[in-house]
Amino acid sequence: MDVTVWNKLAEICAEFLKKGRAVLVSGRLVQDRWEDESTGQKRSKLRVVGDTVQFIGGGSKDDATPSGDAVPEEAPAPAPDPVPAKGSNGSKVAKSRRQ
Repeated sequence: MDVTVWNKLAEICAEFLKKGRAVLVSGRLVQDRWEDESTGQKRSKLRVVGDTVQFIGGGSKDDATPSGDAVPEEAPAPAPDPVPAKGSNGSKVAKSRRQ
């Protein structure tokens, strides 16, 4: 199935998509219709006009490109430092284990 994307999404796909890369595309179906010039026969083809593209897998197993060429993923934000409880001086206290 052919997929068409536009603008920034097209730039991202051009940079990171390679044959064999798994993606999830959300969009709408469009039917193109034309008449074949050589035979005069009416032809049609469905394609997806993509609104979103989600990269769901790594490259193909035959891809010789190093893994450094992968799509950068957002790292989770670091957890904030814990706030000491009221009345404590902020020093760490060892917790006892239950047996």
